[in-house]
Amino acid sequence: MRVIGLLLKGVFWALVVCVPLLGVWVGSSLAAFRNGPILVTALAGLLFFPILPLLWEMWAAARRARGPRAGKPRLLTFGDRMILRTLALNLVFIGGLLATWPEAGFIALNARGDWMLEGREGPEVEQAREVLFAAAEGLEWVYDAAHENPYAQLAEGGAADEEAPDQAELPGISGLDTTGDGVAWADPEEGGAATEGEPADEGAADEAQDDGSALPEEGTEGAAPDEEGSASPEEPYDFTSDNVWPSPEAVHPLVARMPPEAEASIAAVAAFIQENEPDPFLRVKALHDYVADRISYDYDSLVPGQRAPQDAVTVFETRRGVCAGYANLLAALGDETGDEIVYVVGNVRGMDGGLMGSSHAWNAARVDGRWYLMDPTWDSGYRGEDGAFVKQYRTDFLFTPPDVFVLDHRPDEDHWQLLMEPISSGDFIRQPMLEPGFFAMGLRMIAPTRPQLDVSGTVELRIHNPDAKHLLVDAVPEGAARGTRCTTIGRESLKVKCVLKDEATYNVRLFANDEAEGSYRYVGQVSVNNQPG
Repeated sequence: MRVIGLLLKGVFWALVVCVPLLGVWVGSSLAAFRNGPILVTALAGLLFFPILPLLWEMWAAARRARGPRAGKPRLLTFGDRMILRTLALNLVFIGGLLATWPEAGFIALNARGDWMLEGREGPEVEQAREVLFAAAEGLEWVYDAAHENPYAQLAEGGAADEEAPDQAELPGISGLDTTGDGVAWADPEEGGAATEGEPADEGAADEAQDDGSALPEEGTEGAAPDEEGSASPEEPYDFTSDNVWPSPEAVHPLVARMPPEAEASIAAVAAFIQENEPDPFLRVKALHDYVADRISYDYDSLVPGQRAPQDAVTVFETRRGVCAGYANLLAALGDETGDEIVYVVGNVRGMDGGLMGSSHAWNAARVDGRWYLMDPTWDSGYRGEDGAFVKQYRTDFLFTPPDVFVLDHRPDEDHWQLLMEPISSGDFIRQPMLEPGFFAMGLRMIAPTRPQLDVSGTVELRIHNPDAKHLLVDAVPEGAARGTRCTTIGRESLKVKCVLKDEATYNVRLFANDEAEGSYRYVGQVSVNNQPG
């Protein structure tokens, strides 16, 4: 019994050490994530052990000395009382942190929980990092308890919850290097590389901030389609099912030239497309194109209590909807044509800078026995500077390879990632915040490889740019509408340098274009905590 007692006491003393450290870890990770003073959380750790437990013990002893139990022997020893007081105080502290910031706390631990290891290398460091992130991911239940996806309730017939697709039904990964590993880097300053020219459109990267609507915010884009939303019939159309992504940004001719009588109902649209397009890939593309081209995003439905119905019929008749309406209509069209298209819910990361993202709905379709991912909402347009929806059809999120799609879309059900080995929520948070368009333009991020970093006055990015695309980069303080332009050096081996003046968190945003002049598309960003020296 004495041995057992000593073992139990040893366990409790270990908890006395570990629980305060856990509190410091949670608090310091939140501070690192939000660009706050990490030293304050370390001092808070000292406060909760041993300062507050000792003060509690002194107060209890003084109170006991004045009461009827003065002079009587105590049941617990001083060490036992310190153990219990320390555990009670620190559990309240940790519980308070997670209860106050359940979502931010989970994100901070998974994004910056290894802040004390930054700049260090070696097998021991990697093992420690794995332990920290495994512990962080174990708190996902805290995030789940505080986060509810409203679009899961708006699916007609319910969100897709069927069994995971067989491995033979997965489309396979893209083969793209989404991490930057394996890409040889040549310093752009060697050989006297010239500075990238400035695009003619000075305001290309100045757009409104995201309001949590799960609709991507874009920079100034090219001309929108005509008033009916249809692409010009004269636009080039070159799409083959042998190479489905990235596909040309041209609406399917059947959608572009659809006669009015074919749009009398959902069934009529589906019948017209089914009768005139035998190729299954092209048929599903036409269904996606119809939804992305004809439906406008309904910002009024984002106001609490004002959400319009998001069923397929209402969205079809009003030509307006949020992501749930887009996804419901696409699934309904698939039901009519006999193409299996399901409604998927999860989180997406956009230009608002959130590492975990916001609630969203999209689709998965089975074509020729394999599953593919698509998001008609994000392919339909963007929110302009005046807050109005601007139609701008694209194909970044049509048949997107799963390893690219998962960079900014993570479904609630892991099997809808369509990956042989689905990534965890922690892995999703720690990925660079890059859009499919970044990879579709042949770009690869060399450094940094994490979505957030700390700097002191200057931040540098390195990007592999084999197709010599033109990049525009700016650094915008969180909460601001505009920022400062960054310098780009080189072309194939591109270095981006941003000088940051204020102590703040910046979003370093990347925009790309084929030409130096014209419209630049948002393709990703890096969150930067600047603490000038």
